[in-house]
Amino acid sequence: MSHDAETVAALAVGTSKVAALVAERDERGGARVIGVGVHSTAGIRKGEVTNVEGVTGSVEKAVAAAEKVCNRPIRSVFLGVGGASLEAQVGRAVIPVSRPSAGISSRDMERALSAAGMTAVPPERETIDVIPEDFAVDDGERVANPEGLHGSRLAARVLIVTARLASVQNLIKSVNQAGLTVEDYIPEPLAVSLSTLRAEEQKSGVLLIDLGAGTTSCLCYRDEVLQAMSVLGVGGDHITNDLSIGLKILQGQAEELKQKAGCGPEGAAETLALPAGLGRAPLAIPRARVSRIIELRLEEIFSLVRRGAAGAEIGRGLGSGAVLTGGGALLPGAVALAERVLEVPARVGRPRGVTGLSEIIDSPLFTAPAGLAAYGFQAREAGSSRAKERGGPAWSMVKDWLGKYF
Repeated sequence: MSHDAETVAALAVGTSKVAALVAERDERGGARVIGVGVHSTAGIRKGEVTNVEGVTGSVEKAVAAAEKVCNRPIRSVFLGVGGASLEAQVGRAVIPVSRPSAGISSRDMERALSAAGMTAVPPERETIDVIPEDFAVDDGERVANPEGLHGSRLAARVLIVTARLASVQNLIKSVNQAGLTVEDYIPEPLAVSLSTLRAEEQKSGVLLIDLGAGTTSCLCYRDEVLQAMSVLGVGGDHITNDLSIGLKILQGQAEELKQKAGCGPEGAAETLALPAGLGRAPLAIPRARVSRIIELRLEEIFSLVRRGAAGAEIGRGLGSGAVLTGGGALLPGAVALAERVLEVPARVGRPRGVTGLSEIIDSPLFTAPAGLAAYGFQAREAGSSRAKERGGPAWSMVKDWLGKYF
């Protein structure tokens, strides 16, 4: 799409599907979706490119479908970077306050955050985002905003999100070969949080779980600060594979059964029928057996989330519980199982603050592209993208954070 502050195009490349979304500003300053295109993905495993040509073809088809709906050409996109290689680490830095007698200034805060964001990462990894956490003055308690406080040293803490450099390069190459310019890119889990979570949820404590086909990502917010982020290399495709192996059926049949049965107790006495095909006789499989296989794998995923980076935050209590999104959130019984394993209330997350084509995008399947579009509007209004900023992502995220408070 041409560089127009009023219209953005977003692209989410997942393990099972590519979703392209075009949105424009509505009269209230929100986002109105005017085009959507979806196509199955070829050449992706666990969210990472394994075949550039396959991914390029999938992107071309999804973008062409979106262009047909909105009747506008798409030339540039805001891209989500996902996959099992995403990691988050804490960065810290301490700087001397420039004028202790005058108190800490916004410039001091900028310097501290920039220094913390420059924490060394391995050469084979790229810093995708730097999210400010908090500050400490001298040896005092951590605070969100130290401006005006007196002290001689200012410490800053940030969360640095990195990805394997080759993974990012392969994804961008695939998109470029589809004739698209990548205007900017951010971690896809953060895009999902932009479209899904309310400010009050982030303040009181919330766990966001994106149940994708190849991976499961989770983020935990408290006091409006991202406290933890992790990506598990297990997702809905593993459930499908379990069913295929356990029931000795084809992958396509397993996927169909997964969507029908879920893991809830409803209809446990039913029998699910699979028609004859490919030389196989028709099958009748107890729904309870299918649901049990799904439940075991989904329970494992939620247990891994609880034992992972977000575990400490769950232990402190989450006032807003858990929000499930992605294709796995649509499985019958998934919310109830999450509540049982995580011991917090749970709900299904859908895109918020968007209008237009609601019959399509009002689904947890579209939280990533909707969040990327929201970010795109923010980047356009700021007048630049992170890819063009001096100092890269760290510098830009520092300025974004300072702009939020000052």
